[in-house]
Amino acid sequence: MAEVKFQDLIHAAETLRLDPEYFQKIHLHDEKVIARNPDKFTTFSDAKLTVDASAFYPSIEPYYGTGSLPFLRVADVDKVIDFEGCTTIPQELTDIYPTLNRVNKGDIVLTKGGSVARVGLVTDSAAVSRDLIYINSSRLKEHSSYALSTYFQTDFFRRLLVRSSSQTAQPHLTITLVRNLPLLRMSESFEKIIASVLQKANEARESAISLQQQAEALLLSALGLEQWQPPEALTYERSAKEVFEAGRLDAEHFKPKFYAVWEEAKLATGIETIRLGDMIEPVKNGFDFRNFSEDGTPYIRVGDVKNLRIDTEGAAKVAISQGDFSKDIQLREGDILFTRKGSFGNAAVVRAGQQHCIISSEIMLVRLKVEYSENILPDYLSIFLESKLGKLQSEQWAHGVAFYSISQADFENYRIPLLDLSKQVELMDKVVKSQSAQNQSLQLLEMAKRAVEMAIEESEAAALTYLAAHAPALA
Repeated sequence: MAEVKFQDLIHAAETLRLDPEYFQKIHLHDEKVIARNPDKFTTFSDAKLTVDASAFYPSIEPYYGTGSLPFLRVADVDKVIDFEGCTTIPQELTDIYPTLNRVNKGDIVLTKGGSVARVGLVTDSAAVSRDLIYINSSRLKEHSSYALSTYFQTDFFRRLLVRSSSQTAQPHLTITLVRNLPLLRMSESFEKIIASVLQKANEARESAISLQQQAEALLLSALGLEQWQPPEALTYERSAKEVFEAGRLDAEHFKPKFYAVWEEAKLATGIETIRLGDMIEPVKNGFDFRNFSEDGTPYIRVGDVKNLRIDTEGAAKVAISQGDFSKDIQLREGDILFTRKGSFGNAAVVRAGQQHCIISSEIMLVRLKVEYSENILPDYLSIFLESKLGKLQSEQWAHGVAFYSISQADFENYRIPLLDLSKQVELMDKVVKSQSAQNQSLQLLEMAKRAVEMAIEESEAAALTYLAAHAPALA
């Protein structure tokens, strides 16, 4: 329990926060760190940095995927910005709607709604949704923007962000309160070292992305589909029998492209497909849980399954374990997690050391039947589900009005090509190497973050000693 003086309570009026969480001991400790080390900190104003966001603009969803300008939303920001997976819009929309703002390479974005206080360094010009706040750090030297983004990633600054957030219905950040937060002063030499760590992390991430792209290209080549383009027929028809068997009455479900791809693959290679439901155990969903804690069991949500990887390090924590549930959702090494809501259609294999995690109700647990475990590799199945061919089937079977999802029954109707085992092994090898590169990237990001935290808590000298011990080639 923390005791707070009345004058300190009055200072909290700016945030409209008088709740106990605002005055947690860790927050009061952070205040003391800032007060005792005024020379370590500066302001957005003194650094000549602005804090801004896109204002209201009309719905632009009909334009998603139709242009070349990346459009960044909350789901695209988490330690790094997912430029590969984000949607795009026509460039001219930012001229038509002046309140739809752009960011430049070197700017920093923060998520202000939804998953609050995620941070990402912009690596390409993009438009930003109104759920993101951005800082014009592109005006700084490159190494300074790298170092500043690392400071924003620290637990220290994240606590400042979360503490500054409004707590009306759901926590959200405001431009006014963010621009009042302190910035860490760093020497130029220290900034350059932090930037070099981040650049190495970016190189590892680019290698991971390249290997994943190679895996998909290999898959398409093995199926004779490397040059295939989906047909867009103006009209098409399906028999009443097909309609009733599918249990769907919407025309979108029966688009010719969903059928043409398998006709092309069979014509090119003679490969056979099998219904997914025939090769897996009955699908299970996880649990809906909202009470998160600082420590506990990783709780895997939709945003934690991305790029064929399960992010257990960044996942929320819950103070329960799998044994607290009557429903059996015990994960096994080699299981596959598949997202069925929100960013649906993502897949990843459960690796050694991840079996204790708890999955959310928006994730399906997929497990191969014993009789298929020798002919179908889990990594192959996850690659396929994440590929263009898997995404096509997710598009076909997803249903909903405002928010789309995939039911267990529909998921079991996916078609899986029976690829030669040697090709599956080749695909798996690329995925394993990709995951290794991803892990290296995340480790380097964490190392840079820890070094900046040490500069806050102790000194830059202590941070450099830490880097010299953990990454001697960089310090």
